[in-house]
Amino acid sequence: MRNIKLQFLVFFLSVFCFGFQQISTSKSHTTIQVKIKNKNVVVYYNNDSTKQLTFAGADETPFLLDNNTVIFVRETYGNIDLQKVKKLMKVRIDNLIEETITDKKPFKDGLTSTNFIVNIDQPTLSFDNKFLYFLTEKYVTSFELVKVDLQTGQWIDLFDANTYSMMKCGQFKGLILVGKGEIRNEGRKMYYYLLNEKNEKLKEFESFESYELFKKSTQNCL
Repeated sequence: MRNIKLQFLVFFLSVFCFGFQQISTSKSHTTIQVKIKNKNVVVYYNNDSTKQLTFAGADETPFLLDNNTVIFVRETYGNIDLQKVKKLMKVRIDNLIEETITDKKPFKDGLTSTNFIVNIDQPTLSFDNKFLYFLTEKYVTSFELVKVDLQTGQWIDLFDANTYSMMKCGQFKGLILVGKGEIRNEGRKMYYYLLNEKNEKLKEFESFESYELFKKSTQNCL
């Protein structure tokens, strides 16, 4: 009877130690950030180890979507007239499998007359990590702010803009600070607003200086 109890105790301790080792190993490999190194996506762990995820030598602006997925932008070949274009991709950390989220716009822009993606500027993840916001070419004189569904690749046009900043907290959370070119009595110039995704003007700034002053006063939410 005593030997049975001793065997059970040894078995329990071995299971406990194995479980603790598995937890410790898992924690030691917790992803802390992703970076670009030599134009490839590399993940960095909190135990100072690294893992290279892509090998095309053409990647930029990675975002850690969850513990096993990274989205990024890749430069690729378009056609003989437009040789450098971009596509939005994702890669799994566990098996390095890549997948294209989107490589074409759902419209032809006024600059290249193609639906290739030439620019993915100021990419920003949504709060729920389901969409990526960015500026891309659409008009001759300005870009379009769009958001792309990271699961389906569906594009949602928001409004024209030359620059933008997403508000991330407080009473302005989810709203967008925008600078856009408009033609008025004095000709074409930049105007600055606080907008929602429906392009409704919630605040207009009289000048770039007042726009910057507002940004400074809410910088913790940008």
